[in-house]
Amino acid sequence: MNYIDFEEIGKFSKIPAFIREPNKVIRIRSRPDLLREFEVESWEILLNKFLAKNHETYEKFQSEIHPKMGENVYYDGSGFCVSNPFRIQRELQNSIAKFIRKVADKNDSIIELGAGYGAQLVNLRNTFPKLNFRLTNAELTLSGRKLSELLSKKYNLDINTVYVDLEDPKSLDLIEIESAIVFTAFALMYVKTNFEETITKILSKGPKNLIIIEPLCEDFDTNTEWGMTCKEWMNINDYNLKIKSQVVSVVKKFPNYKVLENKALFFGSNPFLPSSLVLVGKNDL
Repeated sequence: MNYIDFEEIGKFSKIPAFIREPNKVIRIRSRPDLLREFEVESWEILLNKFLAKNHETYEKFQSEIHPKMGENVYYDGSGFCVSNPFRIQRELQNSIAKFIRKVADKNDSIIELGAGYGAQLVNLRNTFPKLNFRLTNAELTLSGRKLSELLSKKYNLDINTVYVDLEDPKSLDLIEIESAIVFTAFALMYVKTNFEETITKILSKGPKNLIIIEPLCEDFDTNTEWGMTCKEWMNINDYNLKIKSQVVSVVKKFPNYKVLENKALFFGSNPFLPSSLVLVGKNDL
């Protein structure tokens, strides 16, 4: 593994220099900005790439999105490493799949909220092909849902795709959450409106587990330069800084649930946006 020191990150990432810039732009993510960013600038671009090339395998499609050449820096849970974009994404997806597998049984229903085109679910299917997981991609954007449907059909993945809006708790009413494993990955960080109402709605529908995989600002050690830089990066991008405390607050209202695990800072494909895990499950006491 090619590890580097914290001070060397600037050789591979523009973020440290940008944060030091006195006239840097501080984002305010309005709802139209968010929709444009993902509907058009993210998933529609990938959808058009898929339609244009009709990739023979899913791995070839992933190789175009995340090239196997080049060097990026990432955080692997213990230090800062340098690798190519494809390997970094594969390592991230595999770590998420392992977390889910720890709590999943054969034939479980697994729902990802805010799944985009479903990369985590596709990897879950490919990593554990013998387990008959019932996978559901719940996504806001039309382009993300369309690409998810095309990938499922093209590569025989059997992933169901449905609509959800994480800022509209009522949109969860049409999703069969009871006894399912529900997870988010890099979705709640964008939710600023009705956050606690959405978590309340999820738990009220009786999932087996709720797994939250997000950058949790409250897990950053702001006594370190790295932790302070991570917090500043989240501030600059107008991400939700209080996910962990908001989730804990909601869980306390449900006597039959508790926080079973908080695995802090386990991975960061962006070294200044490391992700943590919060596992919520049934309280057997």
